[in-house]
Amino acid sequence: MSKNILEIKNLNINFETREGQFAAVNDVSFNLNHNQSIGIIGESGCGKSTLAYSLMGYVANNGQIEGEILFKGKNLLEKSDKELVKYRGNRIAMVFQNPEASLNPSLTIGQQLDEVSIHHQKLSKKGAREASLEALEMLNIGDPKGIVRRYPHQLSGGIQQRISIAMALLCRPDLMILDEPTTALDVTTEAVILESINQLREKLKMSLIYISHDMGVINKVSEQIVVMYNGEIVEKGPKHQIFDHPNHPYTRALINCMPRGGVVKEETQLNTIPGYVKKRGVAEKGCPFVERCEKWNSTSESLYGMRQVGNNHIAACDRAYATDIPQKIVPSPKPKKGTIEGEEILKIEELEMIYGTRRKIYALNGIDLEVHGGSVLGIVGESGCGKSTTGHLVSGLYKPTKGEILFNGESIAKTWNRRTKESLKEIQLIFQNPGGSLNPSHTVEQLIGRPMKLLTDISSRRERQRHIKSILKRVDLEEEYH
Repeated sequence: MSKNILEIKNLNINFETREGQFAAVNDVSFNLNHNQSIGIIGESGCGKSTLAYSLMGYVANNGQIEGEILFKGKNLLEKSDKELVKYRGNRIAMVFQNPEASLNPSLTIGQQLDEVSIHHQKLSKKGAREASLEALEMLNIGDPKGIVRRYPHQLSGGIQQRISIAMALLCRPDLMILDEPTTALDVTTEAVILESINQLREKLKMSLIYISHDMGVINKVSEQIVVMYNGEIVEKGPKHQIFDHPNHPYTRALINCMPRGGVVKEETQLNTIPGYVKKRGVAEKGCPFVERCEKWNSTSESLYGMRQVGNNHIAACDRAYATDIPQKIVPSPKPKKGTIEGEEILKIEELEMIYGTRRKIYALNGIDLEVHGGSVLGIVGESGCGKSTTGHLVSGLYKPTKGEILFNGESIAKTWNRRTKESLKEIQLIFQNPGGSLNPSHTVEQLIGRPMKLLTDISSRRERQRHIKSILKRVDLEEEYH
């Protein structure tokens, strides 16, 4: 029996687009042992999720895939969709980044969990329900019998994600893939889920692939680390070697971006990596990080290539020099122009939001708060505490059951369609899940330009395009995203 449960050999995934063919995954190879955890780290657009989807056979129709994905010695790329059904969810389970997209809003949690055991394990309805309750208890979810009667929208994001993990555990898979499952969760819920994942891996003897852009999270759950940039592996090895002796400049840059202990947040600026990840053409060769690399010189390209740099430690470049960059001391930010520091712009009084009639659920119960000009108010609490509900009421998505919301002295305790255009323009809400906020049938120009057209006096399309390009640059997105 091979010690490897998963072997990926020379995997290439290319996509045909209007702009031409680009490489999402380029010549990726690594192994995963039985009962081992591996973390795949990299920025958005580095190919982490595409790699994970390929393990499940979820590659879009415009994708071309080459190489080998050996799971217990069987090449999954040679399997038909019908044959892959025996592996998906049963032997290989995946937990996605957004639990709302994983859970069916029209079915109760119990129905969705039971369906997994009935379909894959051929259990009876009674046996499936018992297995569902056991899985919820394994994830330390309180009142599992009450949870199975609820619908997804009645639960917080943290509970939804734990249910998604419980669903993945029902078949006792040999391999679990987690695609940034804690990105949108609060720190306390994240800590609980990460601890649960570690305990369950040991208890169930599973192998684990954890995908993240957060080096701190990867450090908590992984024994081995794979660093990806622009579809390629630039460094891989044991966790302690990657953190103590990074070789590739990109690995060092990621580590430098981690928040440091013992610093005053108001007086320091986090390190960043200038630029952004660009699409890489199929024919492009050499180091993909070269445009953003501060260690590049005339010999870098000729020496570039995967090499042994330590015990089971491989890197494509050795120019990191392990240079630790301290965080910069910055002056305190000045108040925004147009506001008077200390002036009250938002006031909430005795705000309540109640759901249900027979059995009332208090999402908010008599809260009071004030926000002053030029200040930042942080609302902190665990999942289900009412943080998002507060934001939704202030932005006008819902009308409060009781209480008052004053914005610049004007009452806005009503839904958005009953508010003035000025107040709609002045109060903006950024949602937890961008995938649910952006219409997939619209271009970026249409998405950003629509509120400009409706709420501002910019009627000229050419003028809107100029503003859109300027806004995209401010968030490190160049014209190719326009």
